[in-house]
Amino acid sequence: MLKIMIVEDDVMFRYAFREMLNNLTSGMRVEDEAINGKEALSILSQRQPDIIITDISMPEMNGIDLIRNVSEQYPAIKIIVLSSHDDFKFVKDALMLGAQDYLLKHDLDEESFIRTLKKVEALIYGEQIAPSVQREYRLEVSQAIEHIRLNYMHELRLSALADEVSVSPNYLCNIFKNDTGLTIFEYIKNVRIDEAKELLKNTNLRLYEVADRVGFTNASYFCNVFKEVTGKTVKSFRQSLHNSNIL
Repeated sequence: MLKIMIVEDDVMFRYAFREMLNNLTSGMRVEDEAINGKEALSILSQRQPDIIITDISMPEMNGIDLIRNVSEQYPAIKIIVLSSHDDFKFVKDALMLGAQDYLLKHDLDEESFIRTLKKVEALIYGEQIAPSVQREYRLEVSQAIEHIRLNYMHELRLSALADEVSVSPNYLCNIFKNDTGLTIFEYIKNVRIDEAKELLKNTNLRLYEVADRVGFTNASYFCNVFKEVTGKTVKSFRQSLHNSNIL
């Protein structure tokens, strides 16, 4: 039986969440509750759960500080973040500190809830991914790649891309990297720079116009990324095109 701790300062949400979890899942049970990160760490000094489900915004010690402490002191514990729309900007920090996934509190549904718990359960037990799930992963990744290639010229947000393929952002990041060897943001940069190279070869567009057409709102940043991806400045790339045309 996997033990879960809920860290949430809203007593009504904490109660509802505990009831939903205990009613929907087998092999998992809420064993401890805390109203903030400080109380959670006090409990952890005596006993450790397998999974912590924590809110971000809490008094005394928020979810970010709790995740930082747990990652350092109890690295085996898996963490799921409860996020509201208002504190979504903190989710990136939570994931970078080691949280496995997040759930949007106001859009919480049984399907996404169970999917997230099962993924974390598989991490804990070290289960091998079944072939059917591997095929599903490849399908989600293919859909993400298609969306990027069709929309590279627009702003691409991770949350929107994940919604497009019906998975969580962290889940999409993991399977994308596993399948392609690149992070999503590395892949987007490569696609944009490949398209920029084609424009530089085949048009007389000015630098800022090329940048804008491939999804960069800042020409200087575009130049930096171009050098990072190709190893050449835009100027030297254009010069090499000119020299090859002369020959």
